[in-house]
Amino acid sequence: MNTTTFSRSYLQSLPEKRKQNHIQAIIQEFVQTVQNSASLGKTSCIFSRDEKRGGCYSHPPPPDISNDDIIKALQEKFPDCSVRYEENWVETTPNTKTLTKGILVDWS
Repeated sequence: MNTTTFSRSYLQSLPEKRKQNHIQAIIQEFVQTVQNSASLGKTSCIFSRDEKRGGCYSHPPPPDISNDDIIKALQEKFPDCSVRYEENWVETTPNTKTLTKGILVDWS
């Protein structure tokens, strides 16, 4: 017979723990992208939230994570880099511009 007990405070802390675990998983995946960019001689990399939203989610859905949550985690992971949210119009063809949004990590 299992005699494990769970306190109220433990159960109430689970949503935040789940959120932090999800943020860390996102950051860890992005670290590989940053390292690949740096190895190619680039000095910055953009994390786009839109890339992470595709497809269907299994139950339960991922926790709500704000750009501020991601920025804070990236600032901790890359302490001497500039980390900020940016929106820029980028010319994709001679007569077409596309709005790009994302969190920039700049190590220049």
